[in-house]
Amino acid sequence: MTYNHSYERARQARRKALRSINKTILTYENLDSLIPAERIQAILAFRSVSLTQFAKAMQMPLSTCHYIVTGYTRITTELALRLSYVLGGTPANWIRLQHEYELSRLVFNPKTLTRVNYKFDEPKHWNFRDRGDKEIEDGNID
Repeated sequence: MTYNHSYERARQARRKALRSINKTILTYENLDSLIPAERIQAILAFRSVSLTQFAKAMQMPLSTCHYIVTGYTRITTELALRLSYVLGGTPANWIRLQHEYELSRLVFNPKTLTRVNYKFDEPKHWNFRDRGDKEIEDGNID
C-alpha cells in the first residue's frame, strides 16, 4: 500500500487549524461584541462547546464551521436559522448583527458623491389639480 503524503499534509493542516481555533474559543469576554464571529466564539467558550461539537450540532462540515467562527464567512439567512436554533436568539438578531458589523466597517465619503436635482412634474392622468380642494374635502375621490 502506498503512502499518500498530500493527504497526510492536509490532515495535519486541518488539525493545526482546529488547535488554533480551540485556543481562541477559550475566552468568552466578547459576549457583547459587534463582530458576529467573536460573539459565536464567546458563546461556544461560555458553554464549553468544542468546534467539532458545534459542527455536529449545526450539521455542517467542520471546515465551514471553522470559517464561520474565524469570521471568513458572513452570516446568511440559512446560517442565521441554524445559529438561532443551535446557539439561541432569533434569526433576525443574527442577521442584524451581521448588517451592523458590515455598516460599522463601511467607509463613506459624501464628498465624492453628488445629489441629483430634478423637478418632479405630476403626470396628467393623476388629475389632482383639476379636481380642486372641495372634492378632496368631501371624500369624492375616485
